[in-house]
Amino acid sequence: MAVEPKIPCQMYFSGKADSRSLWGYTRPGCLYLGGYKPAFNTEYLESKGINLIVNTAEGLNKYMGPRYAKQHANRVQKLPHIEEININLQDSIDQKLDFKELSEVAHKINEYLENKQSVLVHCAQGKSRSATLVIFYLFKHHNMRMAEAFKLVQSKRRMAEPNPGFVNQLMEFERMKEKTK
Repeated sequence: MAVEPKIPCQMYFSGKADSRSLWGYTRPGCLYLGGYKPAFNTEYLESKGINLIVNTAEGLNKYMGPRYAKQHANRVQKLPHIEEININLQDSIDQKLDFKELSEVAHKINEYLENKQSVLVHCAQGKSRSATLVIFYLFKHHNMRMAEAFKLVQSKRRMAEPNPGFVNQLMEFERMKEKTK
């Protein structure tokens, strides 16, 4: 039987503004991975104690139209204490990852989790861009190999599948880091 890695936060996946516990319980300082809908469900955000939302999807407001802007404004009005970080990634194999930016955001995620504050990382579907950031976070802050982090994320959110361009860049980043050790 596989043993769960010893990481200070628990990981959950969310979908349709709902969340299912992956390790059997909810507590402060959890990491959530999902699509954009949970980011606008104020009851969900409050119930999970989410204080940081990381949006990895570029142009959601453009693709989702005025309803997206209205939902965002509503959430900000109801929950002004939630910090939001936007990483403008296109889900394209040609999209270049800015590892300096990803490192800064991963550090911020880690700060929140260490302070027992929950974090939601999302993109449009919770499949490629957000999964890429969570994999990078696990690599950077929990000394997991990229392949191990990918398997963990995919075991917790089966639809998680970073696009091939992101996977290649993550693996190259790992190889570069190994060479500098």
